[in-house]
Amino acid sequence: QIAAVLKEHGVHSVMVSPKFYFGVARQLEKKGIHISVSEKPLYPQRAVKSMEEIKKISEAQQAAVIAMRSAITMISSAEIDNAGFLRAGGKHLTSELVRETIRRVLLEHKCIGREIIVAGGLQAADPHNQGTGNLRAYEAIVLDIFPKHIDNGYWGDLTRTVVRGTASPRLRKMYNTVKSAYTRALSKVKAGVKNSVVHREAVEELIRKGFKNETMNGKPSGFVHSVGHGVGLSIHESPSVGNNHERLKSGQVITIEPGLYYPDIGGVRIEDTIVVTNDGWKYLVPCEKRFEI
Repeated sequence: QIAAVLKEHGVHSVMVSPKFYFGVARQLEKKGIHISVSEKPLYPQRAVKSMEEIKKISEAQQAAVIAMRSAITMISSAEIDNAGFLRAGGKHLTSELVRETIRRVLLEHKCIGREIIVAGGLQAADPHNQGTGNLRAYEAIVLDIFPKHIDNGYWGDLTRTVVRGTASPRLRKMYNTVKSAYTRALSKVKAGVKNSVVHREAVEELIRKGFKNETMNGKPSGFVHSVGHGVGLSIHESPSVGNNHERLKSGQVITIEPGLYYPDIGGVRIEDTIVVTNDGWKYLVPCEKRFEI
């Protein structure tokens, strides 16, 4: 159908972004449409948000903050049984139950959240694992909420890591180090600063505290992703706040989200969505950070 419309208008060649759907591209090529991939964002103006856009993103972020508080309250009020499992209302507290609560709160605020992460224990060693099953005390639980506003189409993004009960010394060191890397990365955010400077500040802080990237059980471990990304009409969009030399611009809405991931203990990540200004940055919607709850 897309190919037919293109040909109807005399279009036989299109340029797409690197994130364009592969399956759609293949189908278009089979219909005789030449596909080329742009090395740069097709709509660079999207990276800088207007005041109206920032307001819309803030609405989604506000929903994420409210849902996060509900999820953390749910976990903190859970009882710990003799086997170390969390229980609420006489039954095991699971990733699915917490996720259901998050989705309900988001819907109450006109947002949807399809791939919410509630990953406990070793599941959190994979930053993309959504989490399943019973949640346990004394282990890290990563809560990553990224809602899309139903009315305006803009996204928010927020991550917190909590432990029900007392964390082990190693887990506490991981959390404190990630929090320090988060603070140091934020200290570099300002219009005109290279993305790589912000990213490297987080990386170097993690290394200073003894957390290097390595391979464990055949999997990359440590800090395995960039420190941030743009947020807007897509949950991941320009700019990529990673090891590149593009410079931040006032009005860009980005995340700052350092993390550490190890298959023998799990993962820790802290993330907020902020707006870049000429003299620094501002939270879209502040959200408190609690670890041992």
